[in-house]
Amino acid sequence: MRIEFQVSWEQLPRWKKTVISSLWAFTMVAMLGWAHLWFDYGARMPRAPQPEASRVYPFQIQCITHYATGAELSRYRNAEALSFGSWFITFLMVAVFQRAPKRRAEGGAHSL
Repeated sequence: MRIEFQVSWEQLPRWKKTVISSLWAFTMVAMLGWAHLWFDYGARMPRAPQPEASRVYPFQIQCITHYATGAELSRYRNAEALSFGSWFITFLMVAVFQRAPKRRAEGGAHSL
């Protein structure tokens, strides 16, 4: 199955442009939030467990094992999932909206 992208941005209806632009903006904000946590946690999280501060959950950032609390680790994982999930959904919507419409067969009872 081959997908042809024959519809240009100018030819898309206004509502499709709004949906794509909104998804793109949301994706950029989600990716910036995840990137902020990636750099922030990579710079300030301890590299050894700290049981007195409840930082006992290991995870890797920048190929280095860091330790975080359960809430910090959950925040990082959720931001990561939201970032990549929104990127995937945006890509899918652009592909669906810009796909060339199928042409109906000439004549017949169901053609318009």
